[in-house]
Amino acid sequence: MGIFEKLETFINNLLIRTGDQFMRILMKLISPKLRELLKRIMNWMVKAIAWSKSLPSLVKKNGPTLLAKGKSYFLSFKYKEKFQETYIAAISQYKKSQPGAKVSGFKTLLLTPFLLMCQWLKGLSASQAMLLLTFTSVSVLAGINMVFTGNRLIYEHMKETRSPASVEDEILYDRPDYYKEQSRHLEISGLRLPVYIANLNDLRSIDIDFSATMSNRLSRMTLEKLEFQLRDHLVLNVEPMLPSFPLEEEGKIIIKEKLTVEIKNFMISRHIEGDVKEIKLIYILAN
Repeated sequence: MGIFEKLETFINNLLIRTGDQFMRILMKLISPKLRELLKRIMNWMVKAIAWSKSLPSLVKKNGPTLLAKGKSYFLSFKYKEKFQETYIAAISQYKKSQPGAKVSGFKTLLLTPFLLMCQWLKGLSASQAMLLLTFTSVSVLAGINMVFTGNRLIYEHMKETRSPASVEDEILYDRPDYYKEQSRHLEISGLRLPVYIANLNDLRSIDIDFSATMSNRLSRMTLEKLEFQLRDHLVLNVEPMLPSFPLEEEGKIIIKEKLTVEIKNFMISRHIEGDVKEIKLIYILAN
């Protein structure tokens, strides 16, 4: 046994001894009557636990017999006659308390529940009647709450699992990305980009033709109408570069990204809805 197991055993024994000593001191401090009451409560708890453990077997053994007796009692009970007797006794008592009063049909209908309740509560004390009415009201409210809760759970379950018939038969179809792509192409030709001349014999100009695939046809049509303004925007905002740089693969990628960003900025400044999906370089001329 390791040191940790020994330490754990020592602590457990210490706690058990401390609890036992505390209970002994407590039992000496309390009065004999209270000790006797505690013993009775403990005995009741032990009996209740033993009875609860044996309850399933008792129900299984005596359940059919009790169920048959209850069923025969309820079937043989004459509800209609008992109700009529209670109703007649309540009406006669009301007539005795109100001599000479005329009892109409509508008045009888309104007074019937209250008279029956008074007749059922007859012979009970005030506390017993209050207790009976309280438990009856709580039982009725609990039953109503159970019904509403069950209906709400069923409705929520059906709402989550069921969809409308029109949705079940609907065939979902998404348009592909290339749907009417030709009508969304914006073509710009002969755009001369600003260049940076490092040496005397270097290339001095660069012209490109490119096409921009827009997200919708409206943005393409608007940019076509504003083509000259777009050209000026690109010439003014694209930074100068070496004329030989766009001829390399890295230069082509950077030009595509720069054209995309500047076209988007131009659309934002002119409040044009849409986006640039792709830039393709068609032709590059450097001389």
